[in-house]
Amino acid sequence: MPALTVLGLVRLQKVGTDPVEEVTLTNDPDTYDPLDWPIRQSVHQVIADGPGTGTVRQSRGKWLTDIRVHIASGEQWWNKDLVQTLFTWQQDAAGSYRMLDSEGNIFTVAIDEFHPVPKKGLEGLYTASLELGVLGIEQLLGQPYTGN
Repeated sequence: MPALTVLGLVRLQKVGTDPVEEVTLTNDPDTYDPLDWPIRQSVHQVIADGPGTGTVRQSRGKWLTDIRVHIASGEQWWNKDLVQTLFTWQQDAAGSYRMLDSEGNIFTVAIDEFHPVPKKGLEGLYTASLELGVLGIEQLLGQPYTGN
């Protein structure tokens, strides 16, 4: 059994830069949800005669582009340099980033939402939330990904 990771880390590397532009985010102890991955499906009520036949479920499975990664700093404050870098990256509409985490995930992501909030009384420090949309998966939970 692998050792427990006490402090979760997420690294974002800007794709196509040499040298690699990288930021490291701490996500402990607050929110880190790397696998918000809903099934593409719809459920329809139908006219039916018997018990349990009143719905039809149509499922198309899971698609990697439906994954949303949620990160919130909580009281792990982010400094102004990190916030400025993420703002700059978010404004690059064609930007993509390699995300590596302590769970063994390696994703290619886009920055969909970034919301920093200045910490009252602590100049240059912020709490923040970040949502990343997955564009591709290299590894999922430490294993090579071969799905769609």
